[in-house]
Amino acid sequence: GAEVYAYTLLKYLQDAGHKVTVLTQPKMGKDPYEYKGLTVRTDPNLTDELYSESDYVMTQIAYSAKVRDLCKRKGKKMIYLVHNKQSIPFWGIKPEDCWLAVYNSAWVRKFLHEEGKWQAKREFLLYPPVMYDQYTIPPEEDTQKSHVTLVNLGMNKGILTFVQAAKMLPDVPFLGVVGAYSDQHTEGLPKNVTVVQHTTNMLEDVY
Repeated sequence: GAEVYAYTLLKYLQDAGHKVTVLTQPKMGKDPYEYKGLTVRTDPNLTDELYSESDYVMTQIAYSAKVRDLCKRKGKKMIYLVHNKQSIPFWGIKPEDCWLAVYNSAWVRKFLHEEGKWQAKREFLLYPPVMYDQYTIPPEEDTQKSHVTLVNLGMNKGILTFVQAAKMLPDVPFLGVVGAYSDQHTEGLPKNVTVVQHTTNMLEDVY
């Protein structure tokens, strides 16, 4: 979800006329390559060059601390995508580290403001953008493929509620999509639950 959120936002900015380059780790692919219209660089030797060319640097989750430190050293403005309530304290991100903080949900912003006592000088709420035209199902297929769907069959995503609902509605087809992290509960599911393995092609394999 975090990756799709970041991709959709970056693609929108690029389509609006901004120059966007994604810098990630070498294991993600041979430098350079294109991912759905975005240029991706994986050569760490390009870090200084790419930072020097950038007006803003956007990051989240695993790269938070490293990008924060690089932005401080190079005098760059960091746009921080606040993915969940844990990311701020876990990575030790301070309000002054962010030129802009972007929340993906109102409850995360509320929690960090009230419980975490954390608030950046500049911040706003941006719900996960969805390019609906990419997920439109032809009308003739819509009724044939309707399922109650849960993506990521982990405890923190609601697998127990999903299973209970499937048991209560035995005539309704359910679809469970294996997630990329945490323990996935795929055994002993009701007969009306179909499991789809982890995929990078949600449009074809799920929608």
